[in-house]
Amino acid sequence: MPSLYSKVKDKLTSNSENGERLSRTNSLRSSLSHTLSRKDKRRSSGGENRLDRKSTDSRPDSELALSPGFRPQKVEAAADDATAADTTADEAPNDVGTKEPHEAGKQTAIPPERAETEALAPITTGNAVVDEGSLRHTQKSQQNGSIGQSKSSQEFNHEVSETKELRNPSAQLDGTTAPEVSSQIKIAPHLIQASSTPLQESQGAYLNDSDSHDSINSDLPPSEHSPLLSNSVAGYTDLENWGGRDDGETFHNRNSVLGQIYDYLFRKNPWSTFSIVFLLVVLCVITVSTISQIETLLNQAVLPDLQSVSVLDVTDSGMSVHVIGSIYVEYEQISNYFYRNTLKLAGLLIGGVTVVPKRECLVFVSTNGLPNKHVLDIFPPELSVDLIDRRITEIDFISEAEFMQHEIIEFARSLTLINRLEPLPLDIEVVVDSRIISKFFHYNTQPMSIYQHIELLPGDMEIPIQIEDLDVNMGKSSVSLEVVASTVKVLPLKFEINSIEWDIALPNCQKEPKILGEWISDAVEFLPNERTVFLVHGNVKEVPKPLLEVCLDGLSPFNKFTNKLIGENTLSVLAKVRKSRANEEALPPWLYNILSSTFYPLDTPVPISDIDYSNLVLNYAVDGVSIVVPNKKWGLSAQMAANMTVDLQLPFKATNINASISEVVATLDILDDSDETLEVMIEGNNQFDLHYPDNSLNGTVTINASNVELQVLSPEEVGCLLNDILNNLNVDLPLWNLNLELALLNLPIVSTTIRHLKLTHRNIKSNSINNDGEDYLDWLIRAIDLRIDEILYVNSNKTHIDLLVDFKVTNPFNFLLRVPDDILRFDYFYNGTSIGTVAVRDVSILSGAKDYDMSVWMSISCQDTKQRIFAEEFISKVISAADGTRLSVSGHRPASKNNPFLSTLLEQIKLDELRVPVIRFGGDNDDDDDAVGRRSDDSEDGQPRKSPFLIDATIHVLTSEIEITVFNPLANVEIMAEILKCQASYKGEMLAYIDRSELMLIPPGIYKSPRIPIKISQGIGSDILRRAMNGNLFVEVTADLGVRIDKFSMQLLYHGSGLSATVKL
Repeated sequence: MPSLYSKVKDKLTSNSENGERLSRTNSLRSSLSHTLSRKDKRRSSGGENRLDRKSTDSRPDSELALSPGFRPQKVEAAADDATAADTTADEAPNDVGTKEPHEAGKQTAIPPERAETEALAPITTGNAVVDEGSLRHTQKSQQNGSIGQSKSSQEFNHEVSETKELRNPSAQLDGTTAPEVSSQIKIAPHLIQASSTPLQESQGAYLNDSDSHDSINSDLPPSEHSPLLSNSVAGYTDLENWGGRDDGETFHNRNSVLGQIYDYLFRKNPWSTFSIVFLLVVLCVITVSTISQIETLLNQAVLPDLQSVSVLDVTDSGMSVHVIGSIYVEYEQISNYFYRNTLKLAGLLIGGVTVVPKRECLVFVSTNGLPNKHVLDIFPPELSVDLIDRRITEIDFISEAEFMQHEIIEFARSLTLINRLEPLPLDIEVVVDSRIISKFFHYNTQPMSIYQHIELLPGDMEIPIQIEDLDVNMGKSSVSLEVVASTVKVLPLKFEINSIEWDIALPNCQKEPKILGEWISDAVEFLPNERTVFLVHGNVKEVPKPLLEVCLDGLSPFNKFTNKLIGENTLSVLAKVRKSRANEEALPPWLYNILSSTFYPLDTPVPISDIDYSNLVLNYAVDGVSIVVPNKKWGLSAQMAANMTVDLQLPFKATNINASISEVVATLDILDDSDETLEVMIEGNNQFDLHYPDNSLNGTVTINASNVELQVLSPEEVGCLLNDILNNLNVDLPLWNLNLELALLNLPIVSTTIRHLKLTHRNIKSNSINNDGEDYLDWLIRAIDLRIDEILYVNSNKTHIDLLVDFKVTNPFNFLLRVPDDILRFDYFYNGTSIGTVAVRDVSILSGAKDYDMSVWMSISCQDTKQRIFAEEFISKVISAADGTRLSVSGHRPASKNNPFLSTLLEQIKLDELRVPVIRFGGDNDDDDDAVGRRSDDSEDGQPRKSPFLIDATIHVLTSEIEITVFNPLANVEIMAEILKCQASYKGEMLAYIDRSELMLIPPGIYKSPRIPIKISQGIGSDILRRAMNGNLFVEVTADLGVRIDKFSMQLLYHGSGLSATVKL
């Protein structure tokens, strides 16, 4: 029995030979796709036609089978099932399962005029069409002989024409019809059977063809559709019955999916095929281009960051280092858009990779003007790197590093020639030859370079060592030094070395090193992240002559060394390891070759700026200082000469030092906010001698400066400075700069000239002068020992009086001060109110003078009520010798009559709360009869001090009268005094009082008044007087006085203690 596949193949072969029918088939495809959208209406319409036809046609089945519109029931059911499946596929899911059961067996009558057209349509099932590709596949199978002879083309066409019919389209609601094409196969009743007989071996011979060995599958489920029948109305059941196969045996093509893809791409959508092929070609080109430039792109995207390198051990060939860092992947660094996004996608797909070095990594270093040098080889382990964008991979490994001795020595020599005052850029190149391993591929890279640019600041290029302590021992022919040094920063280094001999040198004018002394360092151990302290011993017997020669810039090399040491706090020398057998055994070979190959610059900070200068000066003795301020209308200057001795305590250990500096020419600038305020110019024959005796902790500096000029550049600032010093000596002085233009230095090992030495921005905290806890100004006033010789009346009016006071003072200091040809004025204040002015002409205070005569003009002013109240209160306390009376003094405006600069300076000075001493009148001897009053600290038998103006009193008890002795200090005018009220008491008990006013005219000098009537107190007061009869009492007197001096008058309140009163009968 012929197989189903053979029958179909024969029919398709006959149809393929008819080219005209194939072309017509293609033209009908568009109408077929349009009609399939109306399957619901077609099914309902077709069902009605089939019912009508069944009810009206009474012919037997045998005749109906031969009629053009006959369709067997089983075939109809199969066709309707296929049609229903197509309809279900096209409709929405909500329509599934809503069809009526009786509609399954309905068929639609097809007009005869369309039968011929429908006979030419290809076999369809649902919406699929048997296309030319399927026909060609069938023809190929036939040509290979896998299937037997098929029917002739004419026979097949005849059968098709007999079995096909056209369905009548169902009427639309609006009366219009839509033509629909459907192919149906008419099969004779005797051919409708189901067969379960398997294919014979001869029937499946086509399966042996090499090109389609797996193209047919007979075990597919019955529900699947063959691509050859995808457009046929006849389902698989129809073909099985037609082919005489049993029910339950199915037939399927294994190439159904590939066929559909091929048909969709190459037949229906050729532009999609072209697009896919084009995209594949572009993707291949991008991939190949990316791989060819992968090293350059990774150098842009991979950003290594070296965080720290610690030296764990030092070996004979190099070091064992501990490296900590990170690798950051950022594809945004790639400028090309396609490469950037391609690597982003590749990194996301690949994820992480393992980099396995195949050999050592070569490290090259270069900088501006210096060639690239291979200085180091490192042996890193395997590293895992995350290639996803913006991921950080931490790296932490220990590796061996070997130095390339020849190259690194050349590079080190080149570094000694660069300018270390500017930042040094370094380009580091690491050449890596590795194998990259991932879970998708293994890739052997070519030698790839990884670059990192770093910049060393001037501070980073300095050797991190500083001097902690210094011990200097100066002999007659050499200087021995012991230096305690330490590392400024903690170093990630573990290393131990034995004692090393060093060559320390200074460059001469030709930049050639000249060795200075012999130096050796003790054994030292460097521990990681810890400060290391080590000891260096040196002995300098002489300074080489080339170092004392003057270079083109006017300075000798030794001069430059001194200037940098003192002026910049930096010990700048050249150092290298001495070439010796001992050093070669003490150091690893590579380190010995590097350190002994050349001199390396060593700039070590010396903490001179940290010296506390306030503790530097222990004591001083002034042998003589003279200050003369010449009279100038413009500018302010002073000539000064000084001879003094200063005891020093140097900040370092020093023994047996004898040094001198002479012929000093220098300028000392006092600064305030970086502005010069005072300039001290030292010129001429000046000598500074420093002597530190053996086994002594303190030294002595003898200063003999004979020609010093002070130039005041900012009088206001200098005046404020003097005011701060006088009011509180424990103050910070302004910054100062010392410019030493010339000085002759004499040491046991060298005698040379030092030029252009600068000490900038130094600060001294001054020491307060200690005088047994006493305030300095109080001590100064007491030490001056003021004694008034005479007071002369000059002029007066109702609000003002002028006096001329002659007095004697003592200069407690050994300095001379002269301000000739000028008048200096000062205001004095009581309770913050100005009550008068003091003026001094031709100031001249001799050095160490005693009882030096001076004269001042003094005025008392009472311009308003406030001034009068405070002036009367102040004078009342002065004549009462009240303890604790204080006043303030400040420069008047203008303070100088002839020099405005000096006036500005003095106007800034204000001495607050000066203690007023008890005024002393008379001669030089306290025992003189004219000498009245005492010093402020004098007392007599523990009694309080008494007033110099009320000398004594005599009380006559029997007559109730009193006589008083007073002193008029004005030598040329009488004082009219009116006693308004007065009383005397003893230890709080009233003795007597005056109850009426008494007027006295007191001439100059001492005056004894006539008897003044009094009233003696009853009770305890009278008993005290009786017991003191013919004796003395120290009484307290309180008196309300009206005083008048010429035109000037005031009312005073006298309250004196310690008045000696004689009691008589």
